[in-house]
Amino acid sequence: MLKGESGKVTWDKIEECVYTHASGLRALLAPHDCNELLGITPDYLRELRYHDRKTLHNFKYFTWVEQQGRTVEELRQLWDRDFWTEIFGVTEIWDRRIEEFNERVGL
Repeated sequence: MLKGESGKVTWDKIEECVYTHASGLRALLAPHDCNELLGITPDYLRELRYHDRKTLHNFKYFTWVEQQGRTVEELRQLWDRDFWTEIFGVTEIWDRRIEEFNERVGL
């Protein structure tokens, strides 16, 4: 849905998706008192290039290493794409466990 003719996600497609689904988003969020999200438009998004992403990653040093007591190596792992592939590779397992828990407690 977000991929353009080139097969890549494009800013235009993201913008189109946000505006196309805005009314559905409003209906979805209304019962949850999320009014602050209803006014969000694509101008709040920023397409980051490599240098921008690396700069933001480096800003994490203070909160990740100094405040949370993590290691620099743990911070470097966040920059590694394989790390995120592994993290998101277990979401199906988490989903199954959440569903099992919800069944046990009657949700």
